[in-house]
Amino acid sequence: MAWIIVYKVVKAVLAVAGGVAAIRLGRHNLVEMVQHWLPRVAVDPDGRLGTNVLAKVAGINPQNLRWTACVLFLYAILYSIESVGLYREKLWAEWFTTIQTSLIIPLELVAIFRHPGPLKCGAFLVSTLTVIYLLWRIHRDRVPEPG
Repeated sequence: MAWIIVYKVVKAVLAVAGGVAAIRLGRHNLVEMVQHWLPRVAVDPDGRLGTNVLAKVAGINPQNLRWTACVLFLYAILYSIESVGLYREKLWAEWFTTIQTSLIIPLELVAIFRHPGPLKCGAFLVSTLTVIYLLWRIHRDRVPEPG
């Protein structure tokens, strides 16, 4: 169970970091910032990749970044509540985590089939193992011991 708790805490921390980054980025001119950084990461701003990146960044609305930050902060709260409930070995937290993680698995499969990659496969594996373990644990805790 400890690995699930650590995983949820790490996700909460990353969600907070992402939310803070989204808020901070929303206060800057993203196109100028990306134009500044592209040459520093060995990407030609006038090349194909550079122009594609700049076109994508130009389409980012600061309002969307604020909404993204809000969603990430809500996820951080959700993951924090889950991790505390799991730490305290609450049955509701085990069910909540099982259901929430089960709902993500089809999305992870779609992402793998569209653009396979080791991170996507790893996330799918972690999610699947988490659901299997929690279902086993819930079943084990509910079945009375013989004798």
